[in-house]
Amino acid sequence: MPMSIDGKNEGSDKSADHVRSSDRVSENESIGDSEQNSIHKQAKTEYMKAMHDGSCGGMPVPGRADIEAFQIVDGDEPIASTRPVKESTDGVVLAQNVGDIRGPITPILPIQDYIDAFGKLAGAANKVIEEAVKSEVRKVEHPHRYNIDEHMDYDSCDRAYKESGLEKYGVKKSLIAGVLRNEQHFYQPSDDMQDGMVKAQGEMAPGQDWTIGPAQMKASLIKRFVNKYPDLQDMKDDPLRKSLLPENAPRLVSAYFRSVVENLEAGRPAIGDVSPAVNAEIAKLWKNPDTRTEALIRAFNANDKDHLENVKNQMKQVDSRISSGKKQ
Repeated sequence: MPMSIDGKNEGSDKSADHVRSSDRVSENESIGDSEQNSIHKQAKTEYMKAMHDGSCGGMPVPGRADIEAFQIVDGDEPIASTRPVKESTDGVVLAQNVGDIRGPITPILPIQDYIDAFGKLAGAANKVIEEAVKSEVRKVEHPHRYNIDEHMDYDSCDRAYKESGLEKYGVKKSLIAGVLRNEQHFYQPSDDMQDGMVKAQGEMAPGQDWTIGPAQMKASLIKRFVNKYPDLQDMKDDPLRKSLLPENAPRLVSAYFRSVVENLEAGRPAIGDVSPAVNAEIAKLWKNPDTRTEALIRAFNANDKDHLENVKNQMKQVDSRISSGKKQ
């Protein structure tokens, strides 16, 4: 997510890691011996308490429908499985063999609790099951990671680069697309929730300033750029909703980079809310024509030490698209 141009950190809280399973089995179909079923019942009680305490939340999980059912077997003996059964018609809570408590409204369970429940019930096979669960859970943790291109508009990235004036500074063409791909790579369910609320309301409550849209840019920055740059005037009537569209995200990233370049060329700190040492590092990178792309990457999220390499890796993916003849 981009940093502030004038002293505010444009970060976001991406600490929530939750998941729920997609299948059920009835209680008498739980797999395991009496000891395992005892653990199972204990897990039921703990999860039910968590529901009533409000610690499991209640938001829908993007990408849940993509999580496939699976079965772990040892020879012909099933160790654990996820299998759909008929919905409850009398309000009775059904329990899955992994300890998931389900009723008319299904809570989101903390991912580690979900994995721990598998491990307890599986005994010696817990490592196999843990890896299988993690593989599926990752699709929920980062709902855009496995279909990034569906949230990208590469033609708009190309146009935004050409219109930005960045080419004359030697900045690489794949920068804008690389930055946006990186944001999709780390996009989380909490981001999807916030985007959904903005789409429905068109605004945020007073005091809220979420990072939203494919660019994961704070609302305050979006509004500032829409008011500042003439080429963004078509977004002025509904800036936050329009920022959710993939075709507009590259234009906002371009505006951010233009503001950073304006500061650097004028001898001002590139961004706010970072140490003078970080701004000095960005300025040093900018002075070298060979590292100006790196300067802008650092400026986009200077507080994340891994951001530079992450974006460069995504830029390689963009370059690979171009070299393979895919539409840019």
